[in-house]
Amino acid sequence: MRGVMAIVAALAVAVPLHATCLPPQPIATGPLSDRFTALIATDKFRDVPANIAAWRALLADAAATPGVAPEIVARSQTWLAWSLDYLDQTDAALAAAVTADRVATAAGLTQHRFYADVLTTLSMVKTDLGKPDDGAAAAGLALAMRDGPASAEASFAHNALASIAYARGDYPAATAEYGAATELAVACLAPGEALIVNQMASYAGTLYMVGRVEDALAANERAAAWALANLTPDNPVITLALGNLGVMLRSAGRYAEAEAALRRVVDLEGRYQKGRWYYRAISLSNFASVIEAQGRHAEAEALWLTSSEFHRKATIKRDPVTPAYPLRFAADAAQARGDFALALTRRAEGLRLVEPDVPADHPELARARIEYAQTLTLLHRPAEALALAEPAIAVVRAKLAAGDIKRLTAEVAFARIVAAVRGAEAGYVIAAPVAARLETKLLDAATSRGELLRYGKVFSASFAAVTDLALAAHHDAAGFHALQLANLSDIVIVSNDVATRAAADSPVAGATVRALQDAVRARQLLDRSRAFAAAANNPVELTRLDAAIVASDAATAAAATRLERNFPAFRSLGRPVPVSLAAVVVRLNPGEVILAPLPVEDGTLAIAVTRAGLTWRKTAPARPAVEALVRRIDRSIAAARSERATTAPFDTAAAAALFAAIDPGPALTGAPHVTFYASGSLATISPALLVTRLSAGDTPLAGTAWLIRDHAVTIAPTLAGPPPRRGPVAGGFLGIGAPIVAAVAPGGSAASDDPTFQPLPRAAAELRALAAAIGGPGELLLGHDATLPAVLAAVAHPAATIAFATHAVAAGAVGDVAEPALLLTGNGSTARFLGASTIAALHLDADWVILSACASGGSSEAGGPAYSGLAAAFLHAGARALLVSQWAVRDDAAARVTVATLRATAAGVPRAVALQRAMLAVMADRRLPQAAHPATWAPFVLIGS
Repeated sequence: MRGVMAIVAALAVAVPLHATCLPPQPIATGPLSDRFTALIATDKFRDVPANIAAWRALLADAAATPGVAPEIVARSQTWLAWSLDYLDQTDAALAAAVTADRVATAAGLTQHRFYADVLTTLSMVKTDLGKPDDGAAAAGLALAMRDGPASAEASFAHNALASIAYARGDYPAATAEYGAATELAVACLAPGEALIVNQMASYAGTLYMVGRVEDALAANERAAAWALANLTPDNPVITLALGNLGVMLRSAGRYAEAEAALRRVVDLEGRYQKGRWYYRAISLSNFASVIEAQGRHAEAEALWLTSSEFHRKATIKRDPVTPAYPLRFAADAAQARGDFALALTRRAEGLRLVEPDVPADHPELARARIEYAQTLTLLHRPAEALALAEPAIAVVRAKLAAGDIKRLTAEVAFARIVAAVRGAEAGYVIAAPVAARLETKLLDAATSRGELLRYGKVFSASFAAVTDLALAAHHDAAGFHALQLANLSDIVIVSNDVATRAAADSPVAGATVRALQDAVRARQLLDRSRAFAAAANNPVELTRLDAAIVASDAATAAAATRLERNFPAFRSLGRPVPVSLAAVVVRLNPGEVILAPLPVEDGTLAIAVTRAGLTWRKTAPARPAVEALVRRIDRSIAAARSERATTAPFDTAAAAALFAAIDPGPALTGAPHVTFYASGSLATISPALLVTRLSAGDTPLAGTAWLIRDHAVTIAPTLAGPPPRRGPVAGGFLGIGAPIVAAVAPGGSAASDDPTFQPLPRAAAELRALAAAIGGPGELLLGHDATLPAVLAAVAHPAATIAFATHAVAAGAVGDVAEPALLLTGNGSTARFLGASTIAALHLDADWVILSACASGGSSEAGGPAYSGLAAAFLHAGARALLVSQWAVRDDAAARVTVATLRATAAGVPRAVALQRAMLAVMADRRLPQAAHPATWAPFVLIGS
């Protein structure tokens, strides 16, 4: 994976001063002028307390020195005010800014260029004190003074106007102002001036706020590149650029890179910006969110609590709802692990922070009250919860657009509260139309990857709650539909990646996709603006925005129509859709059961579907407990893989407890074939290793009651069924692998000691053994023959079985390979890789594809979607089944499992049964080290029919 420094270093550029920029304004000559000149040239960010002391000392000497020019006093007071405001000492900053204005006005200096800086600083301080309207007047005057050539003063004034717009919630205006401030700063300031990076990072932040996630990431990479190229390593402005970059990387699902960037931010702020509590709190909260996304919940919770303490020490009043967020997140964490009383205490504390400073009908206050009410429900106080939630949901519905994700999740929470008081049917009646709007948003081809990643867990949790309500209200078909949507949240992310990249290969299709996504972003901006106008009770602006929304919806619909016409495969490729319960039941074979566990907030829905229909029960372990059990199993696998010892232990207790949580009861008994359908953490395990019953005493692993002993298992990422055949049943075998590799390290440089790209000496023998197992015609592309052109030519012809024995590469792991891919023989460029979008565009006619590559079926990193883009791509290309691994595999065991499985299927054994027999055979082979341990026999899973 590319490191943060590698990303930004490649983008570092130097921009010359703009020829038409006004030069820096000199100071009036006289006593202390040289001292002022030296101070104004000092870095404004690196040691702000020292700067404050220096400005105060200069002002004290000016007061004691006859003949000092008023300009020196006014300008010194201005930068003292700016420095004080930067450290959140806003009351003292206001006093200094007012003094600067008074001195300049009394001396008749209001037409001098520096007076624009006086007004701008006064504006920024007033905005930080929660008075943006007062600040707007001063900033407007400052900008009006700069109608002539471009200047640093004009950049400063645009920055103030951007801060005002941001404080008002007008993010589009803030984006435009920060953009203007950035380009003026680049043109008119020396490259080493930290204010340039400040403007760049602020601009990138507002791009993110208006939904332009890809543009925001590019802008932040530019800011970080500039900072690293032009500022000293200890300059605290680097933290602003890296902090925003970390948020952008998190939105892109690049969690490891985001963690590295944000960890550096937190460390630098703690070293150089100890008193900037407001900004340190935000950075720490962002860092916590990345930690939480990777499953480190306890660590994230502690960080949120520390962030909340930082907010208590801050004096900035820029956004009154922000200080409550870390407490709300910490409450979510406590609630997730079942500590409802602590969650309620934290929610109450968060409400106390918000209520005094916002209107009673503020939508974020209403959402916080609904969260509090939901926790009350979990504490068995439903009547009290409903009394609080009913007026709050009315505010949410009045202030937020119908498609706003915050409104949708609040309405689902309200439905659960209603169900606790008035019964499941009453709650389901409320939830059903909300679920329909959520489904539209999830499956809309225009919804960006950034939104899908940002809200993926929200989608999944909301649909899980709807599933719970529907089943409790005896709406089995609706519950089954919602179950699929809860699981589709992962699949849609990887499918969207594949679809977007496939569209990009066509200029017309790519432009159409971008046009549709731009139209959706414009609609989102209107929704945000409308929410702000509603909060401000501005009927004129509401009327204007409602008309604009109607026009925007028409433009979006037209763009969607053009996309269907220019690239009809985009929707089917990027947005798999649910199928009906009746259609799935009819398709099931006798003895086949779909096992579909779905963890929710207060338990786990253990759902089974057979030819007789849907049955379910609710077990006690909730989502956090299920995730904890999965982590215990993962640790057992990792320990065995690292030890390679014949006595490596396995956490059979965790495997048994997890099975008990998802066991639907009688429907599973006597069913020889299980189709496992799950998402999230449950999709990261191999179901074969679940333990159906624990024996008394210390039972050897070889005698454990593994699920695979009684049930052949298939994984279903969706329930849509296999793709139709394009022609007669294909025959033959195509084996691809054992590529010629010169080991390549992340970034594209040679590194012979990098194990990721070491040669695969057993790959050729494995592929030959697979070809022999089929016993029919076949083609092998090995070594120098395993090139991208040769592979693309070979897969154009039907082959019943296609096998790859090579390295699977995660998105971003090597150079500019931006999607999951398989390594082939090449010349060191991206032509070496068979990427997911290229795979998806193929027209395979294969019964199945075998990917004998480490972790070919899993997420590229912690916190990512459960199934990689490779699996989604091959299924869309026409493969009816895949054999992939959930973790790094041993060469000896991998060859045994794949060859035995293929040999049995060639003899007519069903694929799932063939894999079951191969696993049991490896498990029973005492000559194989750790043969009985699941780390050896359980990594492979069969995806598809």
